[in-house]
Amino acid sequence: MGAGLLDAGGGDVRSFTVREESVSFTAPAEGLVLREERALYSDSAYLLVTAAEGERLPGGAAAALEFTDGEAYARALLSAPGEAPDDAGEAVLELARARYGAAGSPAGAAERLLGLLQGGPGGGFAAEGGGPPEARGPSGGGTEGTAVTVDEPGLFTSHTDGFTGLGAEDCAQPGRLAELLTYRPRRPEGAFGALVTGVRWYFAALLDEEPATRLSPGERAELSFAQGRFEARVESVSRPEGGSCAVVFSCAEGLADMLTVREASAEMLVRRAEGLYVPAEAVYERGGRYFVQALVLGEAVEREIEPLCEYKEGYLVEPGALHDGSEVLAVQAYGEEDAGGPRGRPNI
Repeated sequence: MGAGLLDAGGGDVRSFTVREESVSFTAPAEGLVLREERALYSDSAYLLVTAAEGERLPGGAAAALEFTDGEAYARALLSAPGEAPDDAGEAVLELARARYGAAGSPAGAAERLLGLLQGGPGGGFAAEGGGPPEARGPSGGGTEGTAVTVDEPGLFTSHTDGFTGLGAEDCAQPGRLAELLTYRPRRPEGAFGALVTGVRWYFAALLDEEPATRLSPGERAELSFAQGRFEARVESVSRPEGGSCAVVFSCAEGLADMLTVREASAEMLVRRAEGLYVPAEAVYERGGRYFVQALVLGEAVEREIEPLCEYKEGYLVEPGALHDGSEVLAVQAYGEEDAGGPRGRPNI
């Protein structure tokens, strides 16, 4: 929008250049991302997670390997990819990480850990593929470990928490969802990851009553997260409680992007509007109708406008009486009497 000064005979007159604008109106949503998932467990003290984050596993595939003793575990670590830690203490940390689900462990850590277990600095094995065949990892012989398999296809994630397995129906009421958003659950004991079996993910969110009650099950909605923008389907809308509604959305795209997300904030698109931006200083009301003074060939001509919505310090109006590049005058420039009546603010 440009503002200029015109010589109207009696002094300077403020004018504004009308420009086309497009604006999106959104509503904030706070909630939980839910998936069709179940936790994967192991009580082994020596667990090597073999599935990568986000990897799609077929039914019967191994997600991890359990070992009966530290030496067998260290031999498996010896063939795992990764850079070696700087000191032997890191080897012990790698053992703890593997126990709680960290995927992959450096070969150098395995060599040092094996050395510590055997009472020597290196245990007689080289990190570069030396040692007997049984020391060459899970695909070799002798110390393969026991596979922890999945019984159905799904995506593997190391992300587990107390909400793993929570259903959308458990979050469909505002009071209950508000409680869950303040709850900090503990990670399930023995869980090293989760298998996500569904193709859709869900977002159970608290929305203000006004935008929420505009929604109906089956409608489409656009949600913008830090991870991206997604088109979702409205599954349910609760009755209002305390000015808020619980809305459950589902989405069939971006599952991999939302695989490790639980608590999330989003912006839901309420509406988009396109029109001509006219500052409030140029708008006046008379008899429930709204007008501006447009500059046409150097003269002020009254034009009736139809405001669409409030925007910035003015309004978006329907094209027609005005067009992109039209010049309009500030009301104060010619006075309320010249404008044909008192100036009022559109009630939009």
